[in-house]
Amino acid sequence: MQSGLLALWAGSATVEAKRSSDELAQAAAEPTGTLRIAAPNDYGTSAVVPVVAAFSARYPACRVELTLGDETIDLASGGMDVAIRVGWLADSSLQARRIGTFRQFMVCGAE
Repeated sequence: MQSGLLALWAGSATVEAKRSSDELAQAAAEPTGTLRIAAPNDYGTSAVVPVVAAFSARYPACRVELTLGDETIDLASGGMDVAIRVGWLADSSLQARRIGTFRQFMVCGAE
């Protein structure tokens, strides 16, 4: 009889462990919290805002704070998680990834 109870307890513990594991996997797949992003005005408006909108729709438990501006933000003290910048990397201690390219044109008025 004791071996039957032990097997039943072991089976119950296994089911509970599997259930807990499934809950953790589901929680890990669904991001939560606040993601703070900084991006330049023009690029942010045209490229980042649509991506943030899609991300927010897909992950409603995650809040996104998007700051658009052309000034340089100190990531460490600025409270940002991600900064998207256009141009050359001035501080080599930062980690950067190329996410796209763009073409520049010089234009002037007829005057």
